[in-house]
Amino acid sequence: MNLVKCPNNHIYNADHYPSCPECANRKTNKDNIDIPDTNQHDINTDTIIRPVESFNLIKDHKPVGWLVCIEGAEYGKEFPLHVGDNTIGRGANMDITLPNDKEISRYIHAKICYDNQKIQYSIDVNQDANAVSINGSTINNSSTILNDRDRIKIGSMTFIFIALCGKDFVWKE
Repeated sequence: MNLVKCPNNHIYNADHYPSCPECANRKTNKDNIDIPDTNQHDINTDTIIRPVESFNLIKDHKPVGWLVCIEGAEYGKEFPLHVGDNTIGRGANMDITLPNDKEISRYIHAKICYDNQKIQYSIDVNQDANAVSINGSTINNSSTILNDRDRIKIGSMTFIFIALCGKDFVWKE
């Protein structure tokens, strides 16, 4: 994740955005005064606290799988997954940023985890977030194992989970 600070001191993930999404969402009038109710606060840029070990796991950013949106606002977009936690939410500081769906929490709606020791994928849902479903079954805050080609519904969007690493292939260290 490539966190960058814009001239207005907003932090955003430059891997997902060419410029600051909060500045892009901010609407002003001719006197450069913010217009209320313009979505400017929908993107949370608070720092995510993660253990140093998780950053060491993803330092080379080799993909271990992907989420591909097959229904909803991000239709056709692909989101790479890496070793460790892959956070999903509306905030620009998420690994997978989905800013166009108000049903999705700004701060970690869910996270997809890849454990390269177990060679296993799982999804954890924030207990305060709207429901997430896997292949039509709603999951709550418990960790659920993901399998290749599972369909994941988050907010109003549906994704296909595509696993790269598994019993037939893993990245060499």
